[in-house]
Amino acid sequence: MQNHLMKNILLILIAFLLSAFSVTAQQPYFNTEEGQVLHYERFKTGAKKPFQTTRIEFDSVRNTPDGQRIYHDMLVKKANGRANYGGNIAMISDINRQNDVSMDLGQTITMIIKNYFPNAKTRSEGTQAIMPARMQPGDALPEAHAVVRAGSLKFTVDVTERTVLRNETLTTPAGTFNCVVIREHKVEKGPMYINDRWSLNWYARGIGYIRHDNLDKHMEVEESEILVRIEPSLK
Repeated sequence: MQNHLMKNILLILIAFLLSAFSVTAQQPYFNTEEGQVLHYERFKTGAKKPFQTTRIEFDSVRNTPDGQRIYHDMLVKKANGRANYGGNIAMISDINRQNDVSMDLGQTITMIIKNYFPNAKTRSEGTQAIMPARMQPGDALPEAHAVVRAGSLKFTVDVTERTVLRNETLTTPAGTFNCVVIREHKVEKGPMYINDRWSLNWYARGIGYIRHDNLDKHMEVEESEILVRIEPSLK
């Protein structure tokens, strides 16, 4: 009788642990904790001091019929403390019931334009940038495209050739994370401006990106942005 009881308890415990692991394993590659703040520093290769900092605050998480909508703000600053992109950028990301993350690149460009020209009338079109919850090395991920028009001005973003390279454990000042590594090609165009780069990106479940490397024309790392601190939620 005692052996039978212990066996049942063990089976229940194993089932619970497997269930808990399954939930953790299928978390989105994005933060869903309201009030949490992620702090990043960006370095040129070989430099000891950052030339840029990024702060992402997750303001609110709201349930939707399809899953969750995350409202978050990003503030990028130069080493001298001055803000890039005209100041704080309000952003929105959606997570569906399968824990795939999607973001409207056009909406992000629109918010940057609004920082500089609050009364500008804008039009945005394009596809969502998708971060699937299930990825394996070798997978090709969906491309993303956005076009934003503000009066006679046109801005475009194209993210292509997105490939899952590998799984990797990465340690930063913020901790040690199990990551998926993705390579992609991003081209941004605007009036008198073009930015054509390849990048490597490390993503961890429940957080989002841990590291972002820009590559030069020889596919060597030119600069890296690294998660240095996670500020816990006070909500």
